[in-house]
Amino acid sequence: MKKIIVDLKELTAAPTGTKDVISIDAEIPSPDKENIEIKTPLSGALKLTNLGKEILAEFSFKIEITFICSRCGEKFSKVINLKNKKTYKLTKDQKIDILPDINEEIILAIPSKSLCKEKCKGLCPACGQNLNKKKCNCKTVAKTESNKPFAKLKSLLERKNNG
Repeated sequence: MKKIIVDLKELTAAPTGTKDVISIDAEIPSPDKENIEIKTPLSGALKLTNLGKEILAEFSFKIEITFICSRCGEKFSKVINLKNKKTYKLTKDQKIDILPDINEEIILAIPSKSLCKEKCKGLCPACGQNLNKKKCNCKTVAKTESNKPFAKLKSLLERKNNG
């Protein structure tokens, strides 16, 4: 498994309150999440502060991720900005692996419903045509009272209120 190891020996040897900034550019694996893949290396800065028995890590990274649109199924890319602070307890080897925390931030930044654009029209329910690219010739089923999803619930509420 890939790791991003940060060596803290010099920082922990310095007085409490000492700060250090590390530039990071790293290829990272795609998180275990469907419909996404990492497109560009992770890049940004890691600001470290010696707190005595702990290290405060403040990171600011950016990464480009390819998604699959939840409506139309097309691939699209989006730059994700990751910012967070985390305190690490010092270990005997004075090294930390920041990749698990970065992966967690990536997963939290991924929307539950990825859309290629806010007004994505999706696919025709009859023929599957991507409606963002062109209109299809299918006749969409008009929503009459009988085929609306909450029509039965509406009739039950009306019955309850009237009776």
